[in-house]
Amino acid sequence: MVDPPTKACIGCGWCCRKARCIFGISAAEKKGENGKGPCTLLRWNGERWICGFYEDAPESMKAQIATELSFGAGCCASLNDYARTGHVPTPDEIDDEPKKSG
Repeated sequence: MVDPPTKACIGCGWCCRKARCIFGISAAEKKGENGKGPCTLLRWNGERWICGFYEDAPESMKAQIATELSFGAGCCASLNDYARTGHVPTPDEIDDEPKKSG
C-alpha cells in the first residue's frame, strides 16, 4: 500500500473538526459532553486554528503533547480540500465554529 502524499500543515483545523484526539475527548467528558463532533478545544487565533489544550499547557509539557498529536507532521487526508487548496477557513466560513482565542 502506498502512503498518501503529505502536505505541510496550514492550520485549517480540519482534523480536529473531523475527529477529536484523546485530550479533546477527555475535555468533553469532563464537561459532561459525549466527545463527538468538532473539538471544542479548537481555537481561531486570527490567522489559523490552534489547539487550546496545547496552548494552555505548561511549557514543560508542550513537546510531549506536540509529539503525541503529531503536530508538524503535515496533512495526508485526501478529503481535506483546505490542505489541497491552501485555504485556511475563518470562523465565518465554517458551520461548526469552535470558540475564538482570547
